[in-house]
Amino acid sequence: MNLRSILSLQQVFRLQVDKENNITFVNAAWERFAVENDAPELAGQQVIGTNIFDYIAGTDDRKMHSLLLDAVRRTGRTAEYRFRCDSPEGRRYMVMTVSPLRSGKVEYRSRIERFEKRGSPALIFARNSARSEATLTACSWCRRILVDREWLEADHLKVLRFLNGNRMPQLSSGICEDCRNRFLEDIRPLHEVFRR
Repeated sequence: MNLRSILSLQQVFRLQVDKENNITFVNAAWERFAVENDAPELAGQQVIGTNIFDYIAGTDDRKMHSLLLDAVRRTGRTAEYRFRCDSPEGRRYMVMTVSPLRSGKVEYRSRIERFEKRGSPALIFARNSARSEATLTACSWCRRILVDREWLEADHLKVLRFLNGNRMPQLSSGICEDCRNRFLEDIRPLHEVFRR
C-alpha cells in the first residue's frame, strides 16, 4: 500500500445537502478523492448547488437514497451503512454515516475502512477506459457485476469474457439482492421509529 492509500484511509469525506437535496458543501478530502479517482467533475464548486440525485445512477439506488434521507430527516437519527467504492487497483471497503443537521440539511460522512489491493487491475472500473457496445450491471453498493443472473467480482472469468480487446463493457448501475436486503435491514430501526 502506498503513502497516498494509507493517508486516504485516515480521511473523512464529507458532503452536505439542504432540505431539497442540493449539495451545499464538500470538504477538501472529498475534493482530493474526486480528483485522484479521475472524477474532477465531482470536486468542489462543480457540484455545489446541484442535486445529489444528479450523481446517483439507477432507479433502485435512487429509491434507496430517498428512503435513507427520508428516514434520517423524519427520525432525527444518524444512519450508517457499508459499501464499496472500488478502483481499478483495489477494493475499497467504506463506511457511510448519514446524519441530520438543522433546517432539513443532511451530512454524508464516508471513510475507507480497509483497502485490498488487486493482483491485477480491474480495468472495468477505470473511468477513462474505452468502452464496447456490451453493457453489464454493477451493484452500486458491493461493486459485483451481474453476469448470467449471478453477481460476481470484477475479476471473475465470467466477467472477463465480456472484454473486447482493450475495450471494457459499459456499466449500468443496479443493486444486488444481498445489498438491498442488508441496506433495508440497516435502516429498518429508523423506519420503525417514524411508523410509531
